[in-house]
Amino acid sequence: MDIHILYIIAYATSITSCLGSCVILLFLNHGNIETNPVYLKARRILALATFLVAAGHIVSLTVKNGNPSCWTSPRFPSF
Repeated sequence: MDIHILYIIAYATSITSCLGSCVILLFLNHGNIETNPVYLKARRILALATFLVAAGHIVSLTVKNGNPSCWTSPRFPSF
């Protein structure tokens, strides 16, 4: 398999899982959690965070055009 295909598959999987988590957090009702406003606010914040991660992955995937050239390990200067 080509590295570009694997790159796109990895990002697509991450985007799908983030959006799925966002939907679950927003639309899944858990009985007593709905009556406590702290849990409701926390669920909304987590849903927003997962949506922003998915949006970032989408932007990253479209800007790079499937080019995984930025996938290098961090290097520290040698002395």
